[in-house]
Amino acid sequence: MNFVDEEQGEQFINVVTNEFGEIATIVDLSDIHKNQVSSIRVQYGKIRLLQRFVKHISGNRGYIVHITNGLQQFKNNQSTLLGADIAGFVKMLGSEYGKILSKTVDIDIELDRIQDIADIVYYEVGHFGLATEICYREGKRYVTYMKELDSAKSKGFAGIRVSKDKVVVITGGTHGIGALLANKLVEKGFRKLVLMGRQLIPSKKEWSSALNSNEISNAIKTRIRLIQDLEEKGAEIRIYSGSLLDKEKVANYFTEIRNTFGEIYGVIHCAGVSNIENPAFINKSVADMKKVFEPKILGVQVLHDIFVEDQLQFFVLFSSISGVIPSLAVGNSDYAAANDFLNAYARYQNQNGYTYYKTISWPSWKSVGMGTIKSSVYKNLGFISIDNKQGLSLFRRSLKYEAVDNVIPLVVKEDFKTSDLLDNKVKLNTDRLNNDNTQIVKKKELRKVYQNKRQLYLLS
Repeated sequence: MNFVDEEQGEQFINVVTNEFGEIATIVDLSDIHKNQVSSIRVQYGKIRLLQRFVKHISGNRGYIVHITNGLQQFKNNQSTLLGADIAGFVKMLGSEYGKILSKTVDIDIELDRIQDIADIVYYEVGHFGLATEICYREGKRYVTYMKELDSAKSKGFAGIRVSKDKVVVITGGTHGIGALLANKLVEKGFRKLVLMGRQLIPSKKEWSSALNSNEISNAIKTRIRLIQDLEEKGAEIRIYSGSLLDKEKVANYFTEIRNTFGEIYGVIHCAGVSNIENPAFINKSVADMKKVFEPKILGVQVLHDIFVEDQLQFFVLFSSISGVIPSLAVGNSDYAAANDFLNAYARYQNQNGYTYYKTISWPSWKSVGMGTIKSSVYKNLGFISIDNKQGLSLFRRSLKYEAVDNVIPLVVKEDFKTSDLLDNKVKLNTDRLNNDNTQIVKKKELRKVYQNKRQLYLLS
């Protein structure tokens, strides 16, 4: 069964439902083989199966248990990416749909130990709690939790030595958060940037006429002015326009960059797209999901292959707290799943020797990126949207830490508990929000960065 193929996924669903009726429980064992996989194709057929299952639940409850074998890095020296494209969906479905109970379970068992695997599956199908991410190591059961990272001192630009001669690449760098970072890097002394974006920008000789033309969009004019401003500050800027998935084109472009512009020093991957037109998971089309997955799941793998031989000092992936906190993925499941993949990808690459990888899972930025989030869940959890100054400060702070995946929850809630954030069914107490202490708590929490960890939970 090839779950990458959407049509095969549909055929599988039809065969099962025609023969046995609607499905009550899904136990997904298709991602447990131990083949080392360094790249992933999205299993759209499996996503379609999950959509069909959620839409046509038989009975009062629907249960999903997704089993992986080495996806979690915890106590694991042979990690894999198998299942990383699906895990994010499974973790959040219980938050979006009240009838669904779902979780991912990572094991460390050889496939010939069939009875041991069966025992775990049997237990997990029969025991659903609030945890959505579980792993077994040497017979012990662990669940996720968040741990506040200790402050650390650094030198230079947040621990990264400034280089005037080497090149920093920023995807999504011609607008939004990427443009803010480009300005900050130049302010700190970097002088060579490659800014990547999908929109075609006119050649420099056409800028004057483009800025005075009514036929050129304001978005393009803003990008031109950004480049002009950076150059006036002393930077040399190169622009790549096009899809990250055109691997040959991207590879040829950076071969030319290395030959004529300079050595690649670091990468900041800010590119991202969300799909807000069809918020419900069951209504999302494969075509819409592909747009979201292109930069986050597929694009990052292209970038890794292109820069794998460069002596990078950093490769920072911009993720989202929606990929970590299930309740914040409601209505944005594909975007959350894509960001969850980024977190898994950074952990995987670190374990394979590329220790310059790091993810930062952001809350919303007010005026850039995906913009201010106004959902009641976001507010009731105690989150606020950050402004540009706060975001740039948090970026600098997060680079101080050795942790691979950093989570930045900027909160205004006095009784903020990280344990609440990872639950499948969050019970919100809006009465305990205290707006009078917003400024005090904001300053306190602004200094906090969290890391995903694992907490021991023994079976009785």
